[in-house]
Amino acid sequence: MANKKGTAIDAPVLDASGAKLSGADFLAQLYAAPLGSADFKAFGKAIPFRTGTAAGYFSDATAVDVGVAAGSKVDVQIRAWRAAAGSTYEAAGGAAASLTGNFGASTTIAGLASGGGFDAAGIPILPASLTGLQGFSLTGGVVPEPSVLALGLLGAAALVLRRRK
Repeated sequence: MANKKGTAIDAPVLDASGAKLSGADFLAQLYAAPLGSADFKAFGKAIPFRTGTAAGYFSDATAVDVGVAAGSKVDVQIRAWRAAAGSTYEAAGGAAASLTGNFGASTTIAGLASGGGFDAAGIPILPASLTGLQGFSLTGGVVPEPSVLALGLLGAAALVLRRRK
């Protein structure tokens, strides 16, 4: 599983400010669901991002069992999160939803065929190449914007205080 394969796949993952994720402070994991289903489940292990000139990218040669027969098609998604926000994507999204930039997910790669091969334990594996993967950013929770009413009241209070001087 990798988000950089020569020139065929170049899908860096960025933080909310647009910087490439780097090191063990951020994790990525493969999620898969039966073709056409929204029932995504985590597969394999969460892996840290690379560093230096390879920041924004992850790579793991471990076979990933997605629970389908070899040659079957599945929908795949990569999810990434800030490790300090939780040990899993779900924890990062739930516990830290009020903080911006803690988690994010790629668009779904629909109908990716399992590799047709098997790992040493006889488990069907995905192809090493996640063709169709696009880069994405961590977003997390939304920072609340002040309401128009609150800004209006603040402005009115400022005018009243200014007139008193």
